[in-house]
Amino acid sequence: MRGHVFLSYTRRDHEQVEPLVKALEQAGVNVWLDNDIRSGDSWWSVLQNAIREASGFIVVLTPHTAESAWVEREIMSADESKKDIIPVLLSGEWSTSVSPMLVTRQVLDLRGGKFEDGFRRLVELIKKQQIPTTPVLGDS
Repeated sequence: MRGHVFLSYTRRDHEQVEPLVKALEQAGVNVWLDNDIRSGDSWWSVLQNAIREASGFIVVLTPHTAESAWVEREIMSADESKKDIIPVLLSGEWSTSVSPMLVTRQVLDLRGGKFEDGFRRLVELIKKQQIPTTPVLGDS
């Protein structure tokens, strides 16, 4: 599992998150999602393991995120595991979407017309964290 980026999001935002996941994968980033948990697995143990073994941690911020106790637990687990946490604002306003644990962190804004520039910055941050990426055709 090493070499993946753990993506923390609330299930209510699955449809909003899917384009981000696809874009990251197209950029060569190995994304770990909670739908990788097999039936019968102890899901909290699997989540904690995936966070501990992750090379990076991205938390998707939306108005639903602030209401999610599970996203908060994943953030706490990432913080305890000394992971660099990259918060990305996908929808809503920062003030209503941010977890209290992230109020002092710089947020990447991927809303609307800012997606392309914000996404480019996100991929740069992932590469700076030395998260292994798969070469994409056309990269030199």
